[in-house]
Amino acid sequence: MEVARSRVPGGDIRVGSAEALPFADGEFDAVLAQLVVNLVDDPRAAVREMARVARSGAVVAGSFWDDEEMPLLRSFWNAARFAAPAELAEVSQQARVGLAEVAVLCRWWEGAGLREIELDKFEVHADYDGFDDLFFSFEAGMGESGALYVSLDEKQRAALRSEAHRLLGSPDGPFRLTAGAWTVRGER
Repeated sequence: MEVARSRVPGGDIRVGSAEALPFADGEFDAVLAQLVVNLVDDPRAAVREMARVARSGAVVAGSFWDDEEMPLLRSFWNAARFAAPAELAEVSQQARVGLAEVAVLCRWWEGAGLREIELDKFEVHADYDGFDDLFFSFEAGMGESGALYVSLDEKQRAALRSEAHRLLGSPDGPFRLTAGAWTVRGER
């Protein structure tokens, strides 16, 4: 929280659960969630909470990685299947990459009582100085993928890293990855 407060001086920074937001009903003109709703324990409840804290007419929107078009995470999880299958089995499918069935987004938004629901897709690009630049977040233990990586023994980590490198085409030097993401929006 201190990092957030230092980066957003004067911001109203609170810790809370996506399924029980610490805000009053109808408090916001827009409610946005980027790359997170599918990672919480109860995505439907999280979207209902987003709708609850939105004012009438407000936009409620979210973004989600495309399960098949996210090469960074897709290569990591496929490499984990090779290098650490038993440990991978302990990580829920929901927490791995993105959403395989995007129609569920519309159902979550409809279930929260939202209207004028729109589903769209876009691409993002990321440039890396090299494979080490890409892989540092896993080695730092960030997210579900990083938590799995740091939990492995040295041999498994080396095998996973090598396989992920191979799956990404064995980049040597700077390279770019393109990923697909889905957006869903509705109005309260």
